[in-house]
Amino acid sequence: MVHPDDRMILEKTTTQKTQGEPTVLRWIKKDGKIIWTEQRNVMILDSAGDPVAIEGIAVDITLQKEAEIALHMNKDLLNASQRLSKTGGWEWNVETQTMYWTEETYRIHDLTPSSVKPEGSEYIRLSSECYRPEDRPVILAAFQRCQEEGQPYDLEFPFTSVKGRQLWIRTIAEPVIENGKSIRIIGNIIDITGRKKAEEALRKSEDRLHTAREAILDSFLIFSAERDEQGNISDFIFTDINANAEKMLQLTSRQLIGKRMCEELPINRTNGFFEKYRNVVETGIPLEEEFYLPDTHVPAAWYYHQVVKCGDGIAISHRDISERKLAEEIMSQPLNIAFSTNVANGIG
Repeated sequence: MVHPDDRMILEKTTTQKTQGEPTVLRWIKKDGKIIWTEQRNVMILDSAGDPVAIEGIAVDITLQKEAEIALHMNKDLLNASQRLSKTGGWEWNVETQTMYWTEETYRIHDLTPSSVKPEGSEYIRLSSECYRPEDRPVILAAFQRCQEEGQPYDLEFPFTSVKGRQLWIRTIAEPVIENGKSIRIIGNIIDITGRKKAEEALRKSEDRLHTAREAILDSFLIFSAERDEQGNISDFIFTDINANAEKMLQLTSRQLIGKRMCEELPINRTNGFFEKYRNVVETGIPLEEEFYLPDTHVPAAWYYHQVVKCGDGIAISHRDISERKLAEEIMSQPLNIAFSTNVANGIG
């Protein structure tokens, strides 16, 4: 039985107008399976020119049509995947000097297949003009080395589409080698603008953080937690330190970054600081206190510090409050003297 959607096509094959023309039809077998046929019909006429019969031949093309449908589905899937990932594909045939672009490659360039002349050199010219003048020799040289020497490349560049869109792209290519020669070059062009913007935003944020960190008068340090096999915090690792912290510790960031806190400064464990810091990480409750630090590798002094959880670690700000403590002690002495004198002479 002919497929319901193909009945009108079948009816047209019975007219003289369409006789002899190839017609593709779908048929539904008794088991429900659909087969495809290509057929040619010829109308037989009597001496008066009236149709008396139709002769034809039909060829089962089911395998061919199923392959075509699968190929079309794969192409649609490829185009959708490339569009979502902003990854275009291209292929250069070294022998024929011809270029093939996928749909996403055209989109990244803001071109259409009909807007590009079929010559391979035209594709190369249009694409190279999207790079900055100073970058064109670099990408063209890389392409040439890939073609002549079989050297792959993976590069990133600013990119301006034909319509003036400002992008960043990553271009990757590798050769297909046969008998020691490159016969084809297969590549990708990837729109990485979003990633570059995120990297730039992160860089600016880190610059602002660095400026703020160096501008504050306090010593400032960041540590990441080091954990044992059971997941318990066994130490803290120096990950950042500002100039005032270097001055206070009399050690440079180069000497400390990546090192363990309790190995470099054992007083943190012997004086109980490590346990307090670990508690900050485990509870999320900040620590704020004043303490006296006796002579170690730095002169004895009074300090005020704040410790807060920072990811899986801590951030610490230190301030030397020795002058304030001394001032408080001096201010308290006259009061004590006056109080002693009043007691000796009787109050009132």
